[in-house]
Amino acid sequence: MPAEFFYSNDLKKGLDINVEKLKGIVFHKEVGTVYEKIERIKQIAALFNEEFDMGINSNVLERAVLLSKADLTSEMVFEYPELQGIMGKIYALKLGEKADVASAAEQHYWPLVASGKLPSYPMASLLSLADKIDTLAAFFSIGLESSGSADPYGVKRAGTGFVKVAMNELPKCDLTNVVRRVFEFLPENVKNNSKSKDACERLIKFFWQRIENIFESEGYNSGEVKAVINASRINELKYIGSLRAKLDALRNAGRKGDFLSVMAVFKRVNNIISQAKKQNISISRVIDEDLLAEDAEKVLYAAVKKAKTEIENYMLANEYDSVFSKVSEITPAIDSFFEKVMVMVEDEAVKLNRVSLLSYIKNMFAGFVDFSVLRH
Repeated sequence: MPAEFFYSNDLKKGLDINVEKLKGIVFHKEVGTVYEKIERIKQIAALFNEEFDMGINSNVLERAVLLSKADLTSEMVFEYPELQGIMGKIYALKLGEKADVASAAEQHYWPLVASGKLPSYPMASLLSLADKIDTLAAFFSIGLESSGSADPYGVKRAGTGFVKVAMNELPKCDLTNVVRRVFEFLPENVKNNSKSKDACERLIKFFWQRIENIFESEGYNSGEVKAVINASRINELKYIGSLRAKLDALRNAGRKGDFLSVMAVFKRVNNIISQAKKQNISISRVIDEDLLAEDAEKVLYAAVKKAKTEIENYMLANEYDSVFSKVSEITPAIDSFFEKVMVMVEDEAVKLNRVSLLSYIKNMFAGFVDFSVLRH
């Protein structure tokens, strides 16, 4: 049988010979060979491993990267391309490689589709991330970004896969700096490409589009997704693993009876701050307590000062339901402030102080929820 013949021949040759053959396989004409891609993946994987303290043995990791695409030059995969990765694992196990090295050959391609399985252990996740971010950085640098529903180079699939694996494996990590550094490993001709300008910023924006698409496809309300993403993207790619918890907390809050009044109050806060910015009012980060003349503004300032530390602690602990409870607690004080205090008064110092107080309140929730995009 042909399959048995291919299988036998591949085992006789071994995997290291196949790795050498990758030098003759073009990944993309502007980016180089698959072997050169493997060399970049080594650097990226080592960077992620160190940056996020993943604790993976460097020698084992390097071996896993080296063999991850060795089956691409095997006779079996040449004849049956759909077996790539699967045969890599089978051959590696048969030839005595460690189980985690072998499984990485298959799992670094995961997820194969948007709803597919994610890598089941850290090293496979690391290879998956490194492989996908290398592809994305290279393609964005040479202008091969997806447009519309078309995805001829698998950019959307790679982006969705990267985000899903990152949210699962590195939920509390800031990916921003490592994503930027990946571009340093690209070939010089790619880095100097005329289309490489702002490639990293375009890629980060693309990741947020993928994140939005992922959550909407899972049934989250579009407005809620935008509210959380708009607030979170100010931190670039920091703590993207917390997004689901924020969305769930927002959804839970939306079921409570006082949520509409909370939204209305915070929309008013946003509107006044926007109005102040249009008038070129320089908003201060410091509240002058001596300028708090009305009882309602004194009560509000005392309430938000007390709530601020608690909210920060809740956010650090990902206890977002508790954050919303605290929002509900201070909402009556904000409501009373709007009923009894005029913000845009003639006294410039008092006006600035009151606008700054509202900005102080808004900033307490920066990185959490953008109330301005929510609909009643």
